[in-house]
Amino acid sequence: MSRLGLTLTLLAAAAGLSGAAAQTVLMQQDPVDAFGPEFGPDEATPGTMLGGGGELAFGISYGNAEGVMGVIEITQDGLFGSDEDLRFHLEGSRYTQSLGLSLTDQDFLERPLSRTIRLSGYNVDPNDEHGQQYGYSGLDLAMAFTRQVDGGMAQRLGIGVAQYSIEMTPVMPLAVTTHAATYGATTDVIYAFGGLDVNRVEAGWMPGSGWRATANLEVGQAKDTGYAKLTFGGEAFGRLATNTVVRGHAGMGLSAVAGNKGLPLFKTYHGGGIGSVRGYVPGTMGPVSTVPGSSDLAYPGGESAWSAGIELLQAVPAVDGLKALAFYDMGGISGTRSPFDDKRSSVGVGLSWDSPIGPLSVFAAKPLDDKPTDETETLQVSYGVRF
Repeated sequence: MSRLGLTLTLLAAAAGLSGAAAQTVLMQQDPVDAFGPEFGPDEATPGTMLGGGGELAFGISYGNAEGVMGVIEITQDGLFGSDEDLRFHLEGSRYTQSLGLSLTDQDFLERPLSRTIRLSGYNVDPNDEHGQQYGYSGLDLAMAFTRQVDGGMAQRLGIGVAQYSIEMTPVMPLAVTTHAATYGATTDVIYAFGGLDVNRVEAGWMPGSGWRATANLEVGQAKDTGYAKLTFGGEAFGRLATNTVVRGHAGMGLSAVAGNKGLPLFKTYHGGGIGSVRGYVPGTMGPVSTVPGSSDLAYPGGESAWSAGIELLQAVPAVDGLKALAFYDMGGISGTRSPFDDKRSSVGVGLSWDSPIGPLSVFAAKPLDDKPTDETETLQVSYGVRF
């Protein structure tokens, strides 16, 4: 049985680049949720002819889902002497390309309010090796306002427009043809979003106390159909000994669509792999879709999702930034609006190293309740380096 990927988001590139930090990701998000920190250079650098401090970085990363990916990023503070900070991010692998361009004013209208305008896009053509020639792409323009509040709290509010396109072919998974019949092969979207982040975690590469939580609500219209998505979750840390920490995490994603229709493919929840339930191939948890005339299966994602887990982390004093860990992951991607209709779990061990040239994470996992249609893998690796 071969696998056809249908993840109409930015896929798992962020997980592949953020290494150990990706374990805190509760579920894969839409492009608008990527306004937070990403792989790239530090901004506290000397000025350049473009304005304030800035830096150019190149890099490579590796993840099970993407293989080797090249990265280039430019950051520039005070662009041309203005109040705007520029960030340009470009990634590419053999079948995925994505870009992000953002301008941020940290003191918008001379108030304790930051404004970010972001243009993001991607192009995916992952299925040539499976004899399928269709691909998909998306372009998203959003503006977000963020207000920092005392106590490590940030409030977000924004609006955006997007267009998503699928290259239709005569033979496609039923999930794709069903989506095209409802929303069209090219779908225009307008949406609004708001959220709240609270971060009260102890500083450091392996925090031993504190907690963080996030919640995000997106309401939009795809073609002539309204939809809403609510995603929330968090994690907490506790120190058991000087070099031993326990971490617990949980999250949930819910959705609703007008007219009892299914979520558009580019808004569904996906799971599996680093940042979700390790031991499962990224993007393959949850519902499957058949391909007429073929034994192949596609994984279109679900209407709801949940995740939870616990980790025991042990610092390795002999190597700076290295920690060993044991984990229990569980979660599910449901084809209904009830997230707990689906469940997967795994146990395993791993190593995570915050190395001087980038994060490296290696995990060995044993799925506990996989199904015949699941794609599993014992060893999962992510590695990012910049130079």
